[in-house]
Parts: sequence; structure tokens; C-alpha cells
Amino acid sequence: MLSCLAVRPAFGRNAEPTVPPSDPKAFTLTCDDFEDPRTLPNLETLCRVWGYAKYHHPVFCDTLRRVDIDSALFALLPRVVHADRETRNRHLLDWVRSLGDYTPNRVEYEQALASYDLVETADLGWTADTVLLGGELSKLLQELRYAERGENFYLRMGTMENGAGYHYLSLRNERSYPTQQMDSGHNLLTLFRLWNVIEYYAPNRSLTLHPWEEVLTSYIPRMGVETDPVRFSRLYFRLIRELNDGHAYAPIEMLFGQRMLPVWPLQAEGRLFVGYSGDSALERGDEVVAIDGEPISKRLELLREYASRSNEASLRQALRYYGLCTRRDTAEVVRRRAGACDTLRVATVPYGSVSPPLRPGTTRAAALPPAGRFGGLHLRRDLLTRAPRRGRADATPHAGAHHRPAHLPAECRRRADSAGRPVAAYRVGRC
Repeated sequence: MLSCLAVRPAFGRNAEPTVPPSDPKAFTLTCDDFEDPRTLPNLETLCRVWGYAKYHHPVFCDTLRRVDIDSALFALLPRVVHADRETRNRHLLDWVRSLGDYTPNRVEYEQALASYDLVETADLGWTADTVLLGGELSKLLQELRYAERGENFYLRMGTMENGAGYHYLSLRNERSYPTQQMDSGHNLLTLFRLWNVIEYYAPNRSLTLHPWEEVLTSYIPRMGVETDPVRFSRLYFRLIRELNDGHAYAPIEMLFGQRMLPVWPLQAEGRLFVGYSGDSALERGDEVVAIDGEPISKRLELLREYASRSNEASLRQALRYYGLCTRRDTAEVVRRRAGACDTLRVATVPYGSVSPPLRPGTTRAAALPPAGRFGGLHLRRDLLTRAPRRGRADATPHAGAHHRPAHLPAECRRRADSAGRPVAAYRVGRC
């Protein structure tokens, strides 16, 4: 890992942003706005410049951050959305300049990384596109990459307990907003936050379901115009699904409800069985076929659409976490026992409150039913030993609140070592 350097950002002491704070509710997009061919490329360019400055400009270092990055976005949105290219770039140039001066040091940057075998996953070629940005803004952004700066105000590198070469990236200091605020400004803030943190810090950016730049193009017109909280939450889940990563978490239980059957479920081949039951009507070995009129097979299809998982086995395992959720205090359950189905009503409990009972001196794995056959399906114990993830009653669909970012930054990453373990090569402020 590269050592951290103490740097002295050199920007104006009295520098203030030229863009004043703005009310995000004053900015509203409809489908008609996207009939203007300038709207989508303008919002894409704004997202890139805004996020690039957020993670590269020294004004956003840990001790010196004096600019509200969210308010800057809210103010820029109405100015650039329908602007011609020259006007858009002038607004963006004025904003980046208003953040203050800095000292670029490309020689030191490149010397520090020269001994490392780096893999660059973030594509910064767009910063050199003078047709897109104009000459002045392009030059400013290219120099900004090499600015001397300290640790970013919105990100923190931490050390994992399993070795000095392992580090994680923690999102911090992001402002949260009430869920009832459904407007285009907050919607795009959610998208822009997540898109940029993955763009610059996710080592598996190239393994997303769709090319990451296409994700931005696809989701701006969808998330920007949405006004229904439920539909927006599902769009957010789909956005997380684009990461194609089982470590990326969104509160999927909200799709089905935040109560569940009083059952510790076992899963095999997309079917759910009772391993432990807190209700006398359900016994070990029963198969739960449907809940509240919705077949378990349909829930698996919903998870395939919304849950972030990198393979089919992990997707089916997610069914055990969320498959028995409901919105009702008493759920209608279709149960199969000994080949026959019947319908019964079962009182439910808060999501995540059920786990296998533990006897003194007994491990959680030992408390599970022995590997055997339920409904003719062989259940592997090694697939059944993780407890369901506990839900959050206050879960809100804002980027950074639930997503667990990748451990390694994108622009400074070494190739895997001989044991196949990734090794971080990160210099604070240089990526």
C-alpha cells in the first residue's frame, strides 16, 4: 500500500462557490423535458463533472470542506438542463473555478505510482474531450486529477482486521433527506451519488450487468421523472442490481413487507421449507408454496429482477432471506405436507426476528436440522447456516445509505497477488 502524504492544498482562503444554494423542489423534470435532445447529454455531463470535482478537488478534503456539494448540484440542475453546449460548459467551468485554486503535481503523482502494477478501471478519457467540454473546462479537469489534497470529506479508508494489505472504503458525511421529498433534484442526487462512487472506487466496475456509462444514460430519464415513492424505490433496487454483486445491499424486504412467518426457512432449488417453526400449524419439513396469494416461484422472479446477486445460486439463497416476508399481521399460507396442499392463516413477527433456537453449548449450525431430504430435495447444510439479514424499519432509498462499496479504489489498484487475493495500492488524495 502506498503511504499517505501530508499535502497543503493551495486554494483561495475566501473562495466561495459562484452557485448559490437552491431549493431542489424548484427543479422538476417530466417526460416532455427529454424531448429536448440537449437534456440527457447535459445531465450526463453535469453528473460526471460534479462527481469528478467531489472526489478530486482539495476543497472537499476532510478538514477543509466548506462547500455544500448537494446544494451545488441543486443549483446547477436548472441552469444546465436545457442549455446549449457552450452555455452549459460555461456554468460548469465557473462552478469548478469557484471551488478555489489548487496545486497540480503530476510528476510526484506518477513517481509515487511508478513501482506498482496498476489496473485502471475508471475511464477519464472524457476529461480530455474538448468537443464535449470545451478547451478551458477540459484543461481544468485534467489538471485537477493531479491536485495535491488530503483525505476526502465523503470517503474514508479503513484497515480490515485480517492484514495490513486489506482496506475498505467507507461512505461518510453524506446528508440524508426525508423520504417524502420526491422531486427531480433529490432523485438525480441519489443516482449521481451512487454512479460516481462506483465509477471511481469500485474495482469490479467492469463486471456490472451493463456497461457503467450506459447505466447513467438509462437511469437519468427514468429516475429523474419518477414521483411515486414505491416505484422510485424499485428503480433504486434495480440500480443496485446493476452492480451484479452480492455484497451490494438494498432493503429488498420492502418489496414484500417487513413482517415474516415465524419460521427459520431452508431453501433448495427455488423452494422454501420449514427448518424450525414458532407456530404449531407449520412443522419441520413443510413446504411453503405461497404467501398471501403470491407463489414462492414468483417471489424468486422478483428477486431475480431486483436483488443484487452475481450468480444463480446466490440469487436462490436470497429467497431464504426474503421469501417469507409479508405486510400482514396474519398471513395466508399455502402449505404442502406429504404431497398434499392446504391453506392456513399464520400470525407473523417482525422481519429478521426469527433464528434457530440455541441450546447451551450448541453452535448455530448444530441447531439446524441435519442435512437430509425435504419434499424429495437434498438440502446441503453449508447453504443453510447464515441467519437472515435483519431489516431496517427506517430504510430509505438514498445512495450511500445501504450500498456497501467495494473495498478497493478504482484508479489505484494492484493486480491480484499469487494467492489470488486483491491488494490495495492507494494513496490518499491521489485517486
